[in-house]
Amino acid sequence: MEQLERVAVEIEEAGRLIKVGRVPHLRLAFLLLDNATEVMMHLAVQGQNLFQGVYASMHRQMLSMQSVLGDDRNFMNQLRKIE
Repeated sequence: MEQLERVAVEIEEAGRLIKVGRVPHLRLAFLLLDNATEVMMHLAVQGQNLFQGVYASMHRQMLSMQSVLGDDRNFMNQLRKIE
């Protein structure tokens, strides 16, 4: 949550600097927006990676069950979704 608050502050400050309209202020606004974008992208990727281990574990577990449930259409559909 702290990172999101910092992003919000950076975006607000960038807006203030843009309103000033002078080149040095615009450059600083650009840097703030660039950093805010990087932080948001990092958080999005971090969230996706958080579940990769869970998906890998589910996949291994389902593969071990395939010999028993291999002909079940619903099981095969779920296995394809994870793959």
